[in-house]
Amino acid sequence: MLQPGPGWLQLVLSSPVISAAFAGLIALLVAWQITERNNNRRTEVAQEAHRERLDENKKKAIISLRHELVDDVAQVVSVWYLCLQYERARLGEFGRRVTVSDFRQIHDQYAFSRTAGYAIQLKLQTFFNSSELTENWHAVMDLISVRYYAALGSHA
Repeated sequence: MLQPGPGWLQLVLSSPVISAAFAGLIALLVAWQITERNNNRRTEVAQEAHRERLDENKKKAIISLRHELVDDVAQVVSVWYLCLQYERARLGEFGRRVTVSDFRQIHDQYAFSRTAGYAIQLKLQTFFNSSELTENWHAVMDLISVRYYAALGSHA
């Protein structure tokens, strides 16, 4: 058996077949390493693109949620405006008498706003996990109730 040393190295370098096989082996190792690096880089790029798509989808979902929440709040708070208009009509500011249909309209809107307001309160509690925010929204709902009963006056 050949011992590593100058004689062994000379034998490997002097034989064209062994030299070619040795050079081919080194070339395969280098090619494998380059391919592995390229595959790793492609995987990293694909993962980064996936994360960016997820981030973009998350941003779109948050924007959509904000718009939905603002729409819900606007619908609920619109009963405040109806209460003011009803009270002004009851006081004769519009030159007409308040009808039963006026009363039913404000009552139906108020009933809807109470249910929707409670749903908004649950959304705020779930999405933001803030007791201060939910308490403030609950206070707004209480103010709407006070306004509703004040607007109805003796009809309540």
